[in-house]
Amino acid sequence: MARKIITKNIRNILQKTLVIILWLIAIIFFILGIFNLVYANKVLPNIYFGNKPLGGLDKEHLGYEIETQIKLLALKEITISIAEKNINLKPFDIDFTLNKDDFVDEIYQYGKKDNLFETLQDQLQLITKSQRFPKSSYYNQKKLNQFVENNFSEFQTESQNATFAYQKGKLEKVAEKIGKSIDKNMLINEIEKQLISQKRTPIVLIVQTQEPKVYLDGLIEAEKEVENYISANLKLKSSQKNVVISKEQIFGWLHFYASRTQVINGQGYVLNVDLSTENIITDLAEVAEKIDQEPINAKLAISNGKATIFQPARDGLILDKEKTADTIVSALTKSSAQKIEMTIRVEKAEIRDDNIENLGIKELIGTAETNYKNSPNNRVSNLTTGTKYLNGALVKPGDVFSTIKSLGDISSVNGYLPELVIKGNRTIPEIGGGLCQVSTTLFRAMLNAGLPITERTSHSFRVSYYEPPVGLDATIYSHKPDLAFKNDTSGWILIQGSTDPEKKTIKFELYGTKDGRKSQVDGPYVSNYVNPTDPINEDDPNLDEGVTKQIEKPHQGANAVAYYTVFNQDGSIRTEQTFKSKYKALPAVYKVGKRPVNPGI
Repeated sequence: MARKIITKNIRNILQKTLVIILWLIAIIFFILGIFNLVYANKVLPNIYFGNKPLGGLDKEHLGYEIETQIKLLALKEITISIAEKNINLKPFDIDFTLNKDDFVDEIYQYGKKDNLFETLQDQLQLITKSQRFPKSSYYNQKKLNQFVENNFSEFQTESQNATFAYQKGKLEKVAEKIGKSIDKNMLINEIEKQLISQKRTPIVLIVQTQEPKVYLDGLIEAEKEVENYISANLKLKSSQKNVVISKEQIFGWLHFYASRTQVINGQGYVLNVDLSTENIITDLAEVAEKIDQEPINAKLAISNGKATIFQPARDGLILDKEKTADTIVSALTKSSAQKIEMTIRVEKAEIRDDNIENLGIKELIGTAETNYKNSPNNRVSNLTTGTKYLNGALVKPGDVFSTIKSLGDISSVNGYLPELVIKGNRTIPEIGGGLCQVSTTLFRAMLNAGLPITERTSHSFRVSYYEPPVGLDATIYSHKPDLAFKNDTSGWILIQGSTDPEKKTIKFELYGTKDGRKSQVDGPYVSNYVNPTDPINEDDPNLDEGVTKQIEKPHQGANAVAYYTVFNQDGSIRTEQTFKSKYKALPAVYKVGKRPVNPGI
């Protein structure tokens, strides 16, 4: 009986509690309903822009208020107090900007989301915590960093350990320097906070002292060591070069650092000294410039069907800077007067008389010949010189051969003469004019050999020396355009070039190992012929009246295309390339004399 009474009482209590909870929920929703009705077209309470409350403002007045607050934030300076002086920062100086349109909608809609749960959460949060805008500042970070650097660099100095200096043949002690520092991160964070706040109290910046690790007391033990090092009479020897090392250089090799041993009856730590291998190697790099010699490959020629050497190889010499530096460190640590033998490595040339049989240069794999009849003397000279530089060139399997690189510096020093080259729509004399016939002939030899062409450019207008055919020319100019091919054979390729003054021809032969490939050039097919326009007459005040001088010949324009295919021994296609050429039509150009001529008496 008693149990039933207890159960009934509990049920009554629960029912009453539930009724109370439901009433509370109803009251809360009623209050929120009234609240949202009142603030339907207003900003909710407890929302601020900077320090200005915005609650109760309609959207129009909200925009005015935000604009006013932005102006106040931008005009009010920020003060930084440091070392008994004040430094002011104007927000405009760091491009501080805020746009009211970025905030009006966000502030006006805060606590009024479509999602009921999120709306309720935002509104309840406003009861306990205010919402402040803007959330972050907008400024030019680079300009703020520059402001800090310009105004606070005097408070940011590195401490310097006491050390030694060697000047005018004398070892001197250099006293320590105490450094200073500030908390830059704290400063920037405080500036960012104040940029979005009307409460701009001075930012107090503390200058911190940076103590050095080594004071003058710590140099006593190291002084004798330093004197021992710089007293060495050091000479570096080799069969190629002897080098005397000065005391200043040895001092520059020393590395000073604070030890972990504290000075007894003094400040700081003891200074340690040793030799820096890195510093020694830096000095040895200058010595290496006078010693190092690049290996030179032997130059080959084909004689009686066999590769023979016509210019012997030369091994290279390389100063081993690391090993020599180690020897110097070891010697100076043990003694003060030293003659040290430098370590010189011999670097073998890749092509030598003892390995030419292994290069795979066995037979002719490609050839081409062009005619330079009617060429002026300078052009013939340039053709001969360019061919000489390419003659004997060797291309390793897998390497790309560059014509420009192999020709070297195209200058008068290397034997080249001024001759006509194409520049824009004109031909003008330049050093090395005519070398395009060298590259054109070599290009055709590459095609004949079935090699993949990695770079080729046609001339801008047609040149009679290279025709027929139209469309198989290759122009070059330092540094671009270039003519290049890849050696995709299993052996080396030897380029052999020659000129024949009697026949007026230039010829290139490529030697290597045949692998059964066959090359085919379909075309060139020429189309879109364009005749030159009427001649151009240009007045020349330096030419007599009545005299006309042709300076440019007319050139017919055209397009050309050639299809290059290389087949493997089994007939499968190895390489397919298309070479397109577009030649401009250019009119003849004449100089017309305008200089008055005095009549004869």
